[in-house]
Amino acid sequence: MITGYEDDNGLQTEPSTDDTTPTLRGTTISYGVVTVFVGGASAGSTDADSRGRWRFEVPELSRGIHGFSARATDDAGNQGPASDVLRLAIGPNASPSFDEGETAQRSVAEDAPGGALVGSPVSATDPDPGDILLYELGSTGGAPFSIDSETGQVILDDEHDIDRQSTPFYTVTVTVSDSLSATDSIVLTIEVTGGAPPEPPPAPASGFFFGVDSSDSLGTTLVLRWSEPGLPAGAPAISSYDVRYREVSAPPVDWTELKDVATTVGSDDPPTISTSIAGLRSNTTYEAQVRSVSGPRVSDRAPAMPMTATTAMAQLTVAFGAGSYAVDEGASTTAAVIVTPTADRDESVSITASGSGHSLS
Repeated sequence: MITGYEDDNGLQTEPSTDDTTPTLRGTTISYGVVTVFVGGASAGSTDADSRGRWRFEVPELSRGIHGFSARATDDAGNQGPASDVLRLAIGPNASPSFDEGETAQRSVAEDAPGGALVGSPVSATDPDPGDILLYELGSTGGAPFSIDSETGQVILDDEHDIDRQSTPFYTVTVTVSDSLSATDSIVLTIEVTGGAPPEPPPAPASGFFFGVDSSDSLGTTLVLRWSEPGLPAGAPAISSYDVRYREVSAPPVDWTELKDVATTVGSDDPPTISTSIAGLRSNTTYEAQVRSVSGPRVSDRAPAMPMTATTAMAQLTVAFGAGSYAVDEGASTTAAVIVTPTADRDESVSITASGSGHSLS
């Protein structure tokens, strides 16, 4: 068996080296003759010592992944079994990468038989010559698919019950690894085709509220609420909600789109869904709409006439230092106060004076 290798820097444990003539180490029967194979071809032989230990410096190798194995022969000419393959990268090992990037799409007909190929293979490439790639599916969440580990071809399971109306698409993760365990992954969306097209999710239809967040002293946040729409039997679940808003002005400005907003779900029935829109201008009127999302399909925006709300006026506090002033009888003292609001604010500031027999003008 091959137990390891040495390079120019001595005994190594990493599966890659810049040494193009590494020395293999191993053990076998006492005084056995060990033949070393590189990529299945004989690279030469060496003799084991009395304890079965042997070393072999392989011939000059090119950059890439190489597989080494060994087989021993005793004095009587009997050959032992080939050892397990040791894979070693000459030069730095490069990771594989999927040809389509981080995401890919495939489709399969809902009446396809078990074993049907799901589109073309989800293939990856590796810059290391001779590297071997293996594909596997990550957690599928019960999706009825498997994958050919050598080609990346996704296959529909023999036993399946795919239905476009109930599940119009599946999302799975495909991972590829090379001989030295460097990996890459891709998110694969598989659309079910054929049959009646799936209906979009229902839009929110009740429970609308759009108003100020009373806990926000800066007046820059509005709260949007709606009731969760009911779903017909067998309809795909709502996966998220999108919100859009804009400042009410003439001429109208562009909408700001918020995808997959963070929401809070109430305990009422139907549940009240709420989200906050922050970073607005105080004392300013906005309009907003919401829509339901189910995978790649979206509902109409609701309500049809956008809701409007005005952010609160910011509560600015002006602090004065304590002091006393001596004036002549009958004279008056004038105090000048300059307040500079934040650049995007135009709020008014109120100043109150207190004290017996005194006034502020």
